[in-house]
Amino acid sequence: MKRSYVVVSLFLTLGIGFFAGRASETGNSANGNGEDGPNSRAGNSRTRASDRPAKENPAGVPSRLRDEIRKAPPEELSRLLYRALEIADPLLRRQLVMEIYGRMDAGNFEAMIRESERNSLETGRSNNDEWIVLLVRSGQVAGQQAVELWSGDLKRNWDQISRSMWGWGSADPEAALKWIQERDLPPLTRSNLLGSLMAGAISKDRDQAMSMLAALPEADRLNCVSPFTHHLIQNEGKDGMIDWLKSVTTSGSGPEYTKKVADQVFDKMVWSGANQYNVPAVVADMERFASVVPLDDIRISRAIAQVRSREPVRGIELLDQLARSPLMANQTPSPMLLSQATEAAINRDRAGVQQWLAENPDSPIHGKVAEALNRPARQASEPPEIRTQ
Repeated sequence: MKRSYVVVSLFLTLGIGFFAGRASETGNSANGNGEDGPNSRAGNSRTRASDRPAKENPAGVPSRLRDEIRKAPPEELSRLLYRALEIADPLLRRQLVMEIYGRMDAGNFEAMIRESERNSLETGRSNNDEWIVLLVRSGQVAGQQAVELWSGDLKRNWDQISRSMWGWGSADPEAALKWIQERDLPPLTRSNLLGSLMAGAISKDRDQAMSMLAALPEADRLNCVSPFTHHLIQNEGKDGMIDWLKSVTTSGSGPEYTKKVADQVFDKMVWSGANQYNVPAVVADMERFASVVPLDDIRISRAIAQVRSREPVRGIELLDQLARSPLMANQTPSPMLLSQATEAAINRDRAGVQQWLAENPDSPIHGKVAEALNRPARQASEPPEIRTQ
């Protein structure tokens, strides 16, 4: 998984929670002013030099700007967003931007989008995280209006419409789903929008989101599994994942859908321990998963692939600990699992395997690992990695 994607997802999760707490306030604001729009931005063509005094003490800019944000009428917030995006300190910038987004409504969301675009065009800044949250927030406060702002060119605006749908799904998922179902969208666009809708729906009400997903046609459900899994663990953690897995396995869903859910949940459960080189945590998560769905060699192999992708010898360590655990009930691992664990480690870190053998003479797989190490090198290339997000 790309680190930047994780950062953005966490930022969005925090942002959506913050904005949800201000839903009633923004609703009142939306009713109080709806005049700001494309035809009311005559003053927005000013250069940034005219937006503030020629000389300012940089240390005092954030506190004065925060004061202005809190006192400004809704129609002035887009101009202040431009200035907030110029703050160099990332923490201060995000604090100020989030205050502005907290006062966004259906009347000023588009002006904020245009000011963010103008800031990027004139200064060269990307401010990607703030841009993504801006789009999600616009969907929260403006719903269909925000989504349809980008619907004229689905190819060019696919990211903008998906993020706006995410926000709409976190505010009114049923209305957002109805909008998708009533349109003849290209298959890929439909799939992307449903995934974004589910991301937002999870943040609003996990159980409602799970019910909505279960009610979709089979093809749509299958396409939504991966994004649903990612956003479920971001919002509900491993407990939410296990609850969802139990729900799917007991609901009589089709075998293809159930298997895909189980695979995605398993990969996500294993990922955190593998990513932190914590093999005992991986084993514990596998045991937890196995309490709902029995493990087979294919899934164990997927776990080995994740762990060894960080450090090759960790795959042997994982298989050793599994062989000692109730998961394998003292049975000798299959040749496939031994091959998965040993071949990559021997090819990439032979010295590390030798050290592991020296440090673990009592391992139940010691003899098999030693045998693999002493075997003549295979001419064929090693088996392909089982890649997971």
